[in-house]
Amino acid sequence: MKFNWGNRLAIFIILYVLIMIGFIFFFVSQKVNLVEENYYPKEQAFQQQIEKQKNSAFLTENIDIQESKEGINIVFPKIDSNDSIQGKITFYRPSDPEKDVNFQIQPDTSLSQFISYDKLFSGKYKLLIDWELNNVKYYFEKVIVIQK
Repeated sequence: MKFNWGNRLAIFIILYVLIMIGFIFFFVSQKVNLVEENYYPKEQAFQQQIEKQKNSAFLTENIDIQESKEGINIVFPKIDSNDSIQGKITFYRPSDPEKDVNFQIQPDTSLSQFISYDKLFSGKYKLLIDWELNNVKYYFEKVIVIQK
């Protein structure tokens, strides 16, 4: 059978359409993970986040992260008041939101909190600490890689 230009054009168009349909099915079936489900309200509160970071910059001593084989020890700055530190510690996993882990801040008498690796998966996390002391809010962020 001899292929003239009309047959070649028809085969080209049919192959093009089939490839495009294949791309559509492939891309529609991909899982899309948003950084945050409700990102718009988070964006509106971002100015408060900036204020917390400025407050943290004025501290004479910031949070110290000490990694060991068993887990992570978070040491809070020494304070001169009887108020307790309150807040939340979040291990944010950019690649899989189902592996995010949250803890309430519960420091011991030496103002440190230990978090075992048993509660975390291997991989890259963003350690986010949102805390408050004497009605002043602070924010700390650090990228850590956990290798079990």
